Amino acid sequence: MTPAILSILTPVVPASRHHLIAPDAELEADLRLCALDRLTIAHVVEEHFNFIMPDAEFERWQTVADIVASVERRERVEA
Repeated sequence: MTPAILSILTPVVPASRHHLIAPDAELEADLRLCALDRLTIAHVVEEHFNFIMPDAEFERWQTVADIVASVERRERVEA
């Protein structure tokens, strides 16, 4: 996980769950994030990395690793 992704997740994840942020952490079960939280993360990712994240992509996010993989895919497309 990159420091950028960690800095994006930290304000959204409840403080009591920060210690659980890891690539295999499930967004809902482990980090207690809802659909609105995923939307917020997608918006911040778009702003931070300067690209548009398709809705269908962030709606499929189940784990932190899924977020990282989405960013890596988008960075390869934009390069």
